[in-house]
Amino acid sequence: MRLAVRNVALSAASVVGLVSAVGAQNEIWPVWRDQGALTGARELAATADGGVIIASNSGASGEVRALDALGRLRWSTALPIPALPGARVEGVAVLTNGEVVALVSDGANVSAGGGNYFVSRISANGALLATTPYGGPDEDAAFDIAAHPSGGYVVVGSSQDGYGAPITPGSAQAGFVAHHDASGTELWVRRVESLTATVGFNAAVVSAQGEIRAYGWSYNPLDPYRRESWASLTAGGSIQTTSLNGALGEYRWARLASDGSTFTGSQGFSGAVASADSLLRRTTSQGVETSWFLSTGFGADSVHHAAVDDGQGGIYAWVTDAAPTWAGQPAFTGVVRYSSSGQVLWSQAEASAVDAAVPLPFNEIATSTAGTGAVQRYSRGAVGTPGCSGQPNSTGSPAVLRAAGSAQVSDNALVLFANNLPPNVNTLCVVSRNAVSVPSFAGGLGTLCLGAPLARVAGVQASPLGLGAYSFNLLATPSPTGPQPAQPGDLWRFQVWYRDVVAGSATTNLSSSVSVLIP
Repeated sequence: MRLAVRNVALSAASVVGLVSAVGAQNEIWPVWRDQGALTGARELAATADGGVIIASNSGASGEVRALDALGRLRWSTALPIPALPGARVEGVAVLTNGEVVALVSDGANVSAGGGNYFVSRISANGALLATTPYGGPDEDAAFDIAAHPSGGYVVVGSSQDGYGAPITPGSAQAGFVAHHDASGTELWVRRVESLTATVGFNAAVVSAQGEIRAYGWSYNPLDPYRRESWASLTAGGSIQTTSLNGALGEYRWARLASDGSTFTGSQGFSGAVASADSLLRRTTSQGVETSWFLSTGFGADSVHHAAVDDGQGGIYAWVTDAAPTWAGQPAFTGVVRYSSSGQVLWSQAEASAVDAAVPLPFNEIATSTAGTGAVQRYSRGAVGTPGCSGQPNSTGSPAVLRAAGSAQVSDNALVLFANNLPPNVNTLCVVSRNAVSVPSFAGGLGTLCLGAPLARVAGVQASPLGLGAYSFNLLATPSPTGPQPAQPGDLWRFQVWYRDVVAGSATTNLSSSVSVLIP
């Protein structure tokens, strides 16, 4: 039998893989997964249209990949990596002109032939424009890169030579902040040094006004532990404030939140133990600070280089507990959501530790895992309302349909994602304003939950791991008189019809349904 639908010209999408678990609406649930070619040092940046930039390396092989918001590959560019011990990608950023800059630190001292950091500039369509070395005659290691609102970028790290300014007699390794314009020209370099300790910066945030904060560590051999250190600079490069002998620990990452506040994560110490609970801080743009120790009840936890503002003053932090503090306690790897005051709202275990995370538009997140090479897109709460349930298919589970992105017509970014589909099967996403219940529809296994008239959203082939993605054009929704923009108050219902083979017999089935109310 055929499913009678109105054929409306709407865009289709396909994605790379699948993560099958789907969480409740107040949880993070996986949308798509990209398994890139390289598994090392996977750094992430978001594009203005919700896409993801991925920089990674494996030995002397490097790569920058660009995915669109649906996980489809836009372009892939080889990234030059020095053939030196420890050379690796340390960061990636998207500039205001759409170009991408990838930071590589060679990881070796000057006696091993290293001593510089490198920045590769890539055009918005993936062409490698230049790879430029920076630094002085000795070792200059860089650990983070951030876009600057003026169009350039900022690099932070540590220097063992006179990079940026002559070494002050008696000082040792200094932290540095370097500002480059969009062409890569070095505009200025500032050194932050101490007469009693070595200094280095691991992370940087840049405000909308161009003010810079660098976060890292200082180390005095007589202490003998690292201590939190940071410096703030004006947009012109003047050093405003430094704090080089803070609490025991080391700032590992920093994120600028949507409200202008800054989240930082510091790997703390408990006595002589360097694996104690991590300290999270939220500092508002007015300088009001809230701090709390990360604790999930699973022993000594470490924020694994990644955290994302939740859009409401809170934070999502990815946690790794590799060394539980009491016998028999299992290690914990997962995501913890905190309120702006540090209250644990919920935690959710995940299979792998996350090395990087970036916020995406419409309340979503992209994360990367260096050990597996996986990059995943998550939605922090579904856009629509779940409808009827699907029937189990040949995978043993029912296919589940969710809506993500935005229901705002002006955004035109509503996407439907189906998972738990049989691998590689043909699928058809349909839409209607009406609801019915037709069990064993068309002689198949599924229940049709959409009433006439039906319209076609898109037909795609499910991925090898059973995921389908379909974009719904809110500017051209089906109507008796032809495509029309969606209107406030419209209620659209969606379901996916797909082929399957069960016990050797060809059949069809339907996913669960989901409805989306246009605000």
